[in-house]
Formats: sequence, C-alpha cells, structure tokens
Amino acid sequence: MKINCIACGHNFDVDEAYHDYEGLVCCWVCGAMLEVTTVDGGIRRLRLPIAAQRTLEERSSISVAEEQ
Repeated sequence: MKINCIACGHNFDVDEAYHDYEGLVCCWVCGAMLEVTTVDGGIRRLRLPIAAQRTLEERSSISVAEEQ
C-alpha cells in the first residue's frame, strides 16, 4: 500500500502489516510522523498529529523570514 505524506508530498510504501492498522507511521523522506488508520488495505484516515503541524508551521515561518 502507498501512503502520500501530507507533510512533504512524497509517496512511500508500507507492507502488509499495515493492512488493518491504527497508529503512527514515519515518512522515510522527511521524517514526519503521520497518524494513519487503514481498513482492508485502504487508507481510512491520514493526518498529522497537532505537535507535528506546529513544527511544520514554525519551519515555514522561519524559511519565509530568512527569504525577506
């Protein structure tokens, strides 16, 4: 099954152990922790934990400030 990271946009594969799963998955590209729920091998819910959302917002505000 492929997961599209909502933090960086990259796709990554997870194996059959995640066929029916609820918990955290780490994107191997950017390192973001994603909360995922899968049912029958399909993604039911995918979101960033609140702390991860804040971290991404801080990173983007820092990079914008550096550009100015």
